[in-house]
Amino acid sequence: MGIPIKFDNNDVTGYQRWNYKWWYALAEFVDNSTHNYYANREALDSKYEESNAKLNVRITVDRDGDEEIIQIYDNAMGMDEEDLADAFDFGRRKANPGRSAYGLGMKTAAIWMGDLFEIETSKLGHGKKFMVVFDVQKVARDGLRNLDSTESECDEDLHFTKITIRKLTKRLRGST
Repeated sequence: MGIPIKFDNNDVTGYQRWNYKWWYALAEFVDNSTHNYYANREALDSKYEESNAKLNVRITVDRDGDEEIIQIYDNAMGMDEEDLADAFDFGRRKANPGRSAYGLGMKTAAIWMGDLFEIETSKLGHGKKFMVVFDVQKVARDGLRNLDSTESECDEDLHFTKITIRKLTKRLRGST
C-alpha cells in the first residue's frame, strides 16, 4: 500500500528554512490533536468515559545515542488510510477546515524539525494500524511521490496518533 505525496513545490527542503520557532512548530501538533478531538468529540467522549480517560497529548524529547528524537502522541480519533492520504496533500484548501485551512502544519513543522518523521496511527472503530515514514532528503533528492506504508490488524477500540521526528536539523536549547 502506498500513500501519495501531493504538493506543487518540488523544493520540500524549503520548509526547513521557514521562520518557525520551536513553540510554534510544536503548537502545530497540539492544534492537530485538539482539532481531531473536537471534530470527533461525541464518539471520543463516549469512549473516554468507558475507561475514565480524557484527551491526552504528550510531547517528549528523548535520546538514541547522540541523536535527539521528538515524539508527539495523542489519543484522539486517529487516522485511517484515507485520512493519511489527505494528510500528505500539501496546501490543498480543505472543505471544512476548522483550524486546518490548508493542511500544512504537521508536515511543515515536522520537516522544519528534522529530516525524517514517522507516523503510526489507528482510527477508532477501524481495527487497522498504519505506519508511514517521510524521509525529507529522499523525497527532495529522488522526487519521491509515494510513501510506503505498513498496515496491521489491531483492536477496533485502539485510537491514537504517534509522530516521531528523527535526524533533527534544529536543536532544542535552553528553556525551549
